[in-house]
Amino acid sequence: MLDPHTKCFLLLQAFIFRAKLPISDYINDMRTVVEQIPRLLAAMEFVAEDDKTSAGNFELFSAFPLVRRIFNSGVMPDTPSPTNGPSIKLSNIKVVRELKKGSHFHIWCLDIDFNVFMNGWKRQFSKKANKNTSGGQSVSIILGTLKGGFLLCKSSFSIPDSLKDKSWKKHVKLEFEWSIGETQSGPYADGQVVILRVVNEFVNGCDFEVEISLKE
Repeated sequence: MLDPHTKCFLLLQAFIFRAKLPISDYINDMRTVVEQIPRLLAAMEFVAEDDKTSAGNFELFSAFPLVRRIFNSGVMPDTPSPTNGPSIKLSNIKVVRELKKGSHFHIWCLDIDFNVFMNGWKRQFSKKANKNTSGGQSVSIILGTLKGGFLLCKSSFSIPDSLKDKSWKKHVKLEFEWSIGETQSGPYADGQVVILRVVNEFVNGCDFEVEISLKE
């Protein structure tokens, strides 16, 4: 494999699909490549945050937690979800709007209450997954527009591993700007409806998205 890009791609595929590598040199190379993934993803996300006004950024930021889940769990997105897996549900959403001081922009705020049910599930690590990951299950929240896929804001929270068979409640507050002019005729002119997407970075099958109307 003379092309380093091809070699890196094949080593990542071997890691994800748990393929057996023929020699120890490939195993060491694979570990080196995989160890760089969290840093590369963090760098990509940091750079993308400076360009929130680009169309399609909503889908881009939705992809980051999915990629992290693949490397955290060794499970592909199309893998059937566990029968006793955890679930995340919305219990309440409150929409508030106020005018930002000294400007014609409105600040929108979404007060969201989540209910988390563990259903006796405990995180399982594959042989090649990162066993040193701590702090519970990370859940990413991404908010975007219907038209153009513009990113409005993002947040996250962590579900403690100690919950096991318990239920848990989490309150999240999302704030974002919504230009009056753009709402009427620009890229956000989609009836003032936003998309809220929730992605569990350790378990597939409990992701969801909802459309939220900002109309008062």
